[in-house]
Amino acid sequence: MKRIALVLAVMAASLLADAPLKEALGLSMDQAKIVDGIKAKYRKPYIAKRHDLTNEERWMRAAKVKNNSQEVAERQKTVERLAAEFKAIQMEEDAEIRKVLTPEQSKKFDAYLKLRQEMKGSSRDARYFN
Repeated sequence: MKRIALVLAVMAASLLADAPLKEALGLSMDQAKIVDGIKAKYRKPYIAKRHDLTNEERWMRAAKVKNNSQEVAERQKTVERLAAEFKAIQMEEDAEIRKVLTPEQSKKFDAYLKLRQEMKGSSRDARYFN
């Protein structure tokens, strides 16, 4: 029973993390339009950086499988740099969105960002179904 409750709680949190910001934060039509514009502005750089980071992480895993410590060290530096750049894009977008929010919405946005961080990854719910 506890396991089912945990799964349901995770699913509910997942829905909030995946919900459009308009619904998750209770944005007005004007706010939603501004936020959509901000998200559109960051979409291409976000996707490009995520792609670069994912590819580099894959190459690093391959180097680990080959036990190539020199390549792993080089790739690790690149992964760390790309991860920092990726995070900077997210933080810039979040800061611009926050400027549009009321204090109450800003609190909801904090909870939304916390969930996003906790649930990052393509198989984020898999850990609860083992």
